[in-house]
Amino acid sequence: MKDAKPMAAIIKKAKRPLLVIGPMALELQLDGRAFIEYLVDVAKSANVPICATAHTKKKLMELGIARKVPTTSWKSSTISRIPSGKV
Repeated sequence: MKDAKPMAAIIKKAKRPLLVIGPMALELQLDGRAFIEYLVDVAKSANVPICATAHTKKKLMELGIARKVPTTSWKSSTISRIPSGKV
């Protein structure tokens, strides 16, 4: 798949997508291109946050993916309603 848009369309259907990129993305090639570059295109096309393992962080920064601290929509009241022993 040369274009990231079809994959992005599938991912956009998810309620809270997260793209986790691990070390295999550094080793694989897709149509002569580093797989991690393809994954970055998918994330950008679908506006999906990326979670990088320690192995991929440097390459993602080289590709222009800035480190952002995620914000959460969880409220403390939501978390406190979880019964103990049910987590």
